[in-house]
Amino acid sequence: MAASRSISVTNKELQQIKVLAGFGLSIPKIALVLGISESTFYRRKRLLPAVKEAYEQGIALAEYAIAKTLYDMATVDRNLGAIIWWEKTRFGRSDRPAIETVDVTENQPQIVLYLPENERDLPPPKPIKIDDGETV
Repeated sequence: MAASRSISVTNKELQQIKVLAGFGLSIPKIALVLGISESTFYRRKRLLPAVKEAYEQGIALAEYAIAKTLYDMATVDRNLGAIIWWEKTRFGRSDRPAIETVDVTENQPQIVLYLPENERDLPPPKPIKIDDGETV
């Protein structure tokens, strides 16, 4: 019967896992950087709570840092792009028209488009005469 090897990781490896997971690397890429097989990484992650914790903590810390930066850009810097991104991702808002079908009569569907406020319903501007008599 073969003797089983103990499974262990160093603090340096745990720190590497946390950082690499935070950068968004996949498990196969993290295993490659650590110099182990993908199955060895999964086994360590399954058997050693510290490995699973380092991996999940790396992802969570990165998400936190990005969310905080985005929040600061939207609220402190008043960055319009950040505000729009926040609205779309956090509040589910969209600038795309909503399409809805409504049953009118005799089961004939009617398509109703709800367009965002974009001043399309305003009357066209009045023509302007230029000095040479041309109308624009």
